[in-house]
Amino acid sequence: MSIDTTNVDSLTHVKPEEINKLKRSVFNKHKSILSVRHELANLAVIGKYDENDFYATLSLDGDSQEIRDVISVLEKRFNAASDLEALLSRKSRLVKLKNKPNYKLTRIQEEALDDVMTKISEASKVLSSLPDAGCTEEEWKELDVKRIGKPPRALEQDLIREKLDMDNALGELNRIEIHLGMQPSNISSLSKEESTFSLNAGRRSLPPSVQEVEDLDQEYRRIQGLYRQDEAKPESAFVSGKVGRKSKSKQERLEAYQDRLDSLNNEIAKKEAGLKGVDLIERKKKVIEREKRYAKSESRKADYNRFTHIAKSLKELQMSMQDELNSGSMNENEVHDYTISALNSIMEGDLFERKVIESQPNNSLDEQANIDDIMSKVLSAMDI
Repeated sequence: MSIDTTNVDSLTHVKPEEINKLKRSVFNKHKSILSVRHELANLAVIGKYDENDFYATLSLDGDSQEIRDVISVLEKRFNAASDLEALLSRKSRLVKLKNKPNYKLTRIQEEALDDVMTKISEASKVLSSLPDAGCTEEEWKELDVKRIGKPPRALEQDLIREKLDMDNALGELNRIEIHLGMQPSNISSLSKEESTFSLNAGRRSLPPSVQEVEDLDQEYRRIQGLYRQDEAKPESAFVSGKVGRKSKSKQERLEAYQDRLDSLNNEIAKKEAGLKGVDLIERKKKVIEREKRYAKSESRKADYNRFTHIAKSLKELQMSMQDELNSGSMNENEVHDYTISALNSIMEGDLFERKVIESQPNNSLDEQANIDDIMSKVLSAMDI
């Protein structure tokens, strides 16, 4: 959502659907926060995770020394994550200044950047040295865990980032509402009117065949995340001192994850092979959109620009193919054949080379003219 909240004229002409879009954005971020809290509560095996009142869970779990010891670790982890995220934010601001065209950091700014980099390293070590969520200090000492490699980003960091994003989005929404003489929204009011702005969302559902592949892909990414988390831990982290069923070793867990990943990969490939025409484009769009987000979050500018261009091309191709289907100018098989050629061109960077189209056999002059017309519209839309 891009509304210039510093421009009075821009605010005055904000449409109701734009406000609803902002409300959805805020509320979706709120749901993401609840999801991370739920995941942390599950990891810690407590009834409620609330970074604003860690001891609120005592009303659900009962008050015991063990629960208090677990809560103490959770509180330390969140505070350490907050310190680390504050330093990372400061680093980000300084790096943006450094990368600004025709701008050179002052000596004080250079020293500040060096200082914050050192502090980030120290803060990261503090966070990674703390027990995992759900463990007490005493249990952690018994396990004698030694971290190996760069630790994955902590869930507490995700929680802090989601909260910051939501606060920024809510602030933008409130500025618009106040300017228009409306009552400023909050999470409580948005919860009550969720059905209103959700119903007006107008977001098209994915075709069932594409949704099936996306669900498998989501499960693949989840298992992949678990694999990487366990891979970064030492063998000692998988040895339980508690009585009961023997825990799986690190190697056994990784092998089980890999078996599941291989199985999911085969299922995804099989389902993807069955997608046709516009559904196949939709699937490619979802994949590229994720790659684009990853590239942006990891500051891979060249990759981000490339994926942005591909995403735009896919969107234009999908719209054109859907128009041809709706008008009856091409049947599903023709659309699929054209889509395969177009996708290959897009992924290789040779967008819609004419030789790909002209090499197709059995095209009548009318059919070829129709394809040339499609090609012209797609290329024009993409400024090629």
